[in-house]
Amino acid sequence: MSAEASLMHCQPKKIDPRPCEYCGTVFAPERSWGRFHTDDCRNRWHQENPKIPNPLESDDEFSMTLMNPNPSFRTRKGGDHYFVDFEISKEEWEWFTDPNIDRTGMVLELTGMVTHRAQQAAAPTASQKLKGGQLAQEAGKMCNNTMFHCFLDDKYHTTWTATSEDTVEKKAATCLREICGVTSRAEIDLHLGPKQRFMDLMREFNLWSLKP
Repeated sequence: MSAEASLMHCQPKKIDPRPCEYCGTVFAPERSWGRFHTDDCRNRWHQENPKIPNPLESDDEFSMTLMNPNPSFRTRKGGDHYFVDFEISKEEWEWFTDPNIDRTGMVLELTGMVTHRAQQAAAPTASQKLKGGQLAQEAGKMCNNTMFHCFLDDKYHTTWTATSEDTVEKKAATCLREICGVTSRAEIDLHLGPKQRFMDLMREFNLWSLKP
């Protein structure tokens, strides 16, 4: 390495001027982490901004807010380990990132209560129609199928004749809802029982339609 290159390499990095955090005077700090332009400003700032004790430094009780719990588990050597991740405030997060805190083996015993929950969606009223999925749409098509009408009259004659709808399409819809155990065809996609009953009904209809 040349003498010129060595000299350039050893030159200190230029530090841009910055305002003193206490009095606001712009100064050129000797070190990159310099915050105050005089010792007096440094002392006055620390006198007026005493450090807030970190509650993890003592065994005294303290409170914190845990939000949006997210449970998980991981299989490791020795068995399963269970975790719950929480969202906390920046101030509380800084308690745990404090370099003066040794978190090794730390155990926090917490007693809490739920103070807030997300608002649950209101149940649909009678005037609100459920949006049907793929099976509900297929059920709607079947209720307009003439062969399906004949199938219901043949295989579910008692249910078919018990309905008093003014059209065969409405009659088929009423009969299908009763067979599937729903009050609306849109419910077929939402629950395992009605979904399975509808699929069984379709298999039965397909086998019936293949008969000569």
